[in-house]
Amino acid sequence: MESFDTGKIHIEPKSDSCIHLSFYTDGEVKEQDIGQIRQYLLQAKGKVTCIVTRDGEYWLSASAQKMLFQQATERVTAVAYVDTNQHQQLLTYHASQTYLSGIHVKSCRTMEHAHHWLKRFGQQ
Repeated sequence: MESFDTGKIHIEPKSDSCIHLSFYTDGEVKEQDIGQIRQYLLQAKGKVTCIVTRDGEYWLSASAQKMLFQQATERVTAVAYVDTNQHQQLLTYHASQTYLSGIHVKSCRTMEHAHHWLKRFGQQ
């Protein structure tokens, strides 16, 4: 798989089973953005793990959250968020309790911690 950019989210494969999603713009992430990520994930041979970084102030539309809730378990086993502050930790907690409640989610302080945690789910 090659790198991909939706205009709001940059996707970088880290291995055959792990991808890095960087939310880099401010504004609303909509259902069509999530649809582009889903299409990208269909290239993978199986389920993947994800590392998510937040480089912009974004929010997910209600339809994007619904789509994630309904479809995330089909392509993703675990998500590690690299959280740099308490606000991001709160957003990760919200994700784990709502639209990503069907998969393993963890707030990590560093990229290294995220990689280490994801190893238990077959990453790398």
